[in-house]
Amino acid sequence: MCAIFGSPNYSMFEVLYEANKQRGNFASSFITLMKNKSGIVDDVSIVKQQGYIDLVKQRIKPKNHAYYIGHVQAPTSSARKYDYDTSHPFEQEDWLVFHNGVLTNHEALNEKYCNWNENPVDTSVIPSMLQEEWLKLKIEKKRRSSVDEVKIIEDVLNRLEGTFALVIVNTLTLNVYLARQGSTLFINENGSYSSIQGKGWVELPEGKVVKLTKEYKFKEVGKFTSKSPFLIV
Repeated sequence: MCAIFGSPNYSMFEVLYEANKQRGNFASSFITLMKNKSGIVDDVSIVKQQGYIDLVKQRIKPKNHAYYIGHVQAPTSSARKYDYDTSHPFEQEDWLVFHNGVLTNHEALNEKYCNWNENPVDTSVIPSMLQEEWLKLKIEKKRRSSVDEVKIIEDVLNRLEGTFALVIVNTLTLNVYLARQGSTLFINENGSYSSIQGKGWVELPEGKVVKLTKEYKFKEVGKFTSKSPFLIV
């Protein structure tokens, strides 16, 4: 079991981290969207390690950060050893992906779309596929500005089978997206989200892609065909 959570407010992020810790103690990670001296978001900072992260020791200065994204990870087996490359977020060039859930067709997808990817963890196929589509469209369109990020995400999500709650970040555009199929993911009106439901929070609808706006609201920008293995009554 894992958990994903995030917020534009550092105090809320601390609360969400404490609340979600129960879902995994094997590894922890978080990224922040960083602001320059002019207050413009222009970079991403990544921290990940085995066990829990002591946020106090990170000495985070909220004035330098615009948004916080976190993940706690449960071990997939008792014999598994911690490794940076097999822990969230999974990275592939211009994409970062946090995942809670289990993909059932990742081996077939990896073989068909990105057989160069040697990472054994199911999540790794998602940023690999996103990057493959990203590069293909950049070559076709000639200009990065004309590449449709949302279409790329929709196309990839339509191929995934199993369960997932995802945070997808493009490190070039610094856009943040959420989507889910089967796994839990709750959002509020202040731009925060969590695998554990907060008071007054609503569940993100399956089959929807939402984007974090500059006003820290979640806006629906895309759709995909949900193939949840769970029967919802």
